[in-house]
Amino acid sequence: MPTKPKNKCTWPLALAFMSVVIAGLILLVVFLPIRSSLEGVLPELNEFVPPEDDDTEDNKVPQTSLKPSRYEFMQCPEGANIGECCNGLESNCGLRVDEMMFATGHNLMSSQGGSTSLSSTFNHIFPLEGSNETDQKGALDFGYRGINLDVCECGGQLKFCHNLCINERDPAEVFSHINDFLDDNPSEVVIINFQIVTENFLGTIYNVTLDGLFDIMQGVSGFVDKIHVLGDIIEWPLMRELVEDREQIIIFHHNGPTCG
Repeated sequence: MPTKPKNKCTWPLALAFMSVVIAGLILLVVFLPIRSSLEGVLPELNEFVPPEDDDTEDNKVPQTSLKPSRYEFMQCPEGANIGECCNGLESNCGLRVDEMMFATGHNLMSSQGGSTSLSSTFNHIFPLEGSNETDQKGALDFGYRGINLDVCECGGQLKFCHNLCINERDPAEVFSHINDFLDDNPSEVVIINFQIVTENFLGTIYNVTLDGLFDIMQGVSGFVDKIHVLGDIIEWPLMRELVEDREQIIIFHHNGPTCG
């Protein structure tokens, strides 16, 4: 009776194969020039050309573009008093926070502008913060008011990163930029959502604590003073109230420890 052939796919062999595949994917993400590969595609996907045979007013659709400067988010009249304009519009001031929509970006600290080493490891082309030196606008200038930030531990210190400690950002620097923007724009309110990364996809354990994150916030002058504390009454305030009280920061977190 012929013997059944042995299965040569052992656990060590399978793990070695998966390790090679994961390492290859990481190298692709890090070194592949993704942006340059898409440059010829994105403009075509984002441009609308109206049909030549139908140019009536009812069927005209505004063209879109990669250039976000076509719409100015800030529509507040010049000289508006505090509380008369909120998050770009006068009509927002009478709305409660849970009646508002906040344009949100995932890992907004990760951008080409904020990248310091490997240029292909950013999430966004435009940075979170603008630059007066280069006249480059950032996501906050364009109207993004929801900021998602991944909190990791890199080299024993809390950092903002995208799961792995590659091109990580210093939280104090990011908080400082947000704080400066809110000082310059007292009518604006932002929501920060911290994603606490306790273990990355390679199995590395991160020791991220909320106390440690709060300590960094306290080191940025004026930042903690702008944080809104909801309290025991579960009713969101009016946007006008937040602006008038200079409580311009609302914070959430997930995947981490509970607030003690």
